[in-house]
Amino acid sequence: MLSGWGGVLSLVALLAAGAPAGLRAQTAVSLPFVEGFEDANWDARGWYDSPSIQTSGTAAAPEGTRACHWRWSRAGDTLPGGKGGRVLFEPCEGLTFSYWVRFSEDWAWTGLGWHPHMFMFMTNLNGMYDGPAWSHLTIYSEAVDGRLRFALQDGENIDAAHVGEDLTQVTENRAVAGGNGSSDGYPTDYYLSGTVYANDKIWDSDSLYLSNAAGPYNKSGWHRMKVHFQLNSVVDGKGINNGVFRWWMDGRLMLDYEDVLFRTGAFPSMKINQFMMLPYLGPGAKNPESVWVDDLHIEREEELLPVPAPGKFDFDGNGRAGFRDALEYLVLSVQDRSDPRLDRNRDGSFDILDTLDLLRQLFGLRARFGG
Repeated sequence: MLSGWGGVLSLVALLAAGAPAGLRAQTAVSLPFVEGFEDANWDARGWYDSPSIQTSGTAAAPEGTRACHWRWSRAGDTLPGGKGGRVLFEPCEGLTFSYWVRFSEDWAWTGLGWHPHMFMFMTNLNGMYDGPAWSHLTIYSEAVDGRLRFALQDGENIDAAHVGEDLTQVTENRAVAGGNGSSDGYPTDYYLSGTVYANDKIWDSDSLYLSNAAGPYNKSGWHRMKVHFQLNSVVDGKGINNGVFRWWMDGRLMLDYEDVLFRTGAFPSMKINQFMMLPYLGPGAKNPESVWVDDLHIEREEELLPVPAPGKFDFDGNGRAGFRDALEYLVLSVQDRSDPRLDRNRDGSFDILDTLDLLRQLFGLRARFGG
């Protein structure tokens, strides 16, 4: 894992080298952004950073006649023919990203648990030419070793003076994807890459949904992917663990999370405003191989998220009661029965009535284990 995400930092230099002289300004496009890859008028539709997208007319998705074609021509290639490009769009806190994708029959996964990098989103807290691997927030949507992967990096937010320490109850000036703790409870990683710390937080599908096996999940057939994500709320200067992301494949919901921290209270103005299609195989292609992408859509889709209310049985700050809250409650009841957080009904003491209140709130809301 360390070499995988550390390796993407080398992509920063490649991207910077490709930026136009003077880093010219770019006008943000309005959403929805739609790309069918039917012609090469990339600049007119909002692509920038010297887009060098290649297309093919022999393998288009069901809705078109041409498709974007990433072709690694030789074993060992890291970049395919066509570097890809970027799109700057109007800032938003939630969006839905959809596209068709298929892999060639000779496609070989790395088997290393990382790469290829495919699609990334960044925010208005970084420049329009900044590299993705070290930023205030980069969101990844890709397929790794046959699994669907959603991932975050925010290495630029790491408090390097306290790296490795859990700062989640200390300060909002910290990273969410590793290095300073994880308030939403999802595993994170951090590592030194050169002179800076990078990090990552990763969610993978539990099954192989792009495989060599015949049937609906064969990697060489066209598949419609749809990914929705919404940045978490910031309330009274604190980031709330209520961010969401969902991933559908061919109309079936594959990943569904509603308690994610994308940003802390240090970045209340953070919004998503940049899309990057930057295919990259850090360890190098195993053989000549291809990926096709078609009918790409980015739509603004913001949703109202639940936030904690006074008296709610909610320890983890995601706005609802759940198993993690129950576990925290049990630990506190053993460690320190005088802890005021145990008095959930606000009657001045901790007793059986608080436990009953816990049960009411657990089962009175939509429970993850019950549907």
